[in-house]
Amino acid sequence: MKIDFDGLRGFVLVAELGSFSKAATQLHVTQTALTRRVQRLESYLDVRLLDRTTRSVHLTAVGREFLPQARRLVDEMMSAATRLRDMSRLGKGNITVASIPTMAHYALPAVMREYAMKYPGNRIRIIDCSASEVGPAVLSDLAEFGITIQLERRAELAEQAILREPFMFFCREDHPFSSKTAVSWKEVSQADLIVVSRLSGNRACNVGQHSCRFSIGVTDKSGALLHVLCT
Repeated sequence: MKIDFDGLRGFVLVAELGSFSKAATQLHVTQTALTRRVQRLESYLDVRLLDRTTRSVHLTAVGREFLPQARRLVDEMMSAATRLRDMSRLGKGNITVASIPTMAHYALPAVMREYAMKYPGNRIRIIDCSASEVGPAVLSDLAEFGITIQLERRAELAEQAILREPFMFFCREDHPFSSKTAVSWKEVSQADLIVVSRLSGNRACNVGQHSCRFSIGVTDKSGALLHVLCT
């Protein structure tokens, strides 16, 4: 049996007002319902918190000792509930985002500026991660959500695609591909390429799809699919 918050709150009000009737009125419940709540709390704690007569209510010695703790628990719970309602209604609350460097450095600043103007009391923290680190950051509660390139799907995460960007192939003007408007993966697989680190999400998402000397994006039907990840 878990501790009854309604009973806890009822006990605090009865103790403060010195009356079941007044406490029941403030809680908008019947006096009988309030009495049962307090009785359940006493049964759970296996102690008597209040001495009742037909005319008065008094705290027992145990009740007097427990009251400050009970009041603190009720106040903390009510404050937490108020903060949650404000976050939902007014968009209040700080947020942490795990993001790949490309988005963190180039796309997010403009979004953060607009967000800060709309919610000036909130703070945004950005965790700069590689594509493979974004998912674990969200799963370990280091971030509320993450922005990364689509890699291996995780059943524990909800994913939402937000945009698709084409891969680009760059070469010298005297390169055999310079006259082409698009380059296929088959053609790229035969070329010597200068590419980013193996830790790059762009490179990781193509290694499993194409057999190239080095992984590289091209301007055909392929592209980098950016996903938002959250638990």
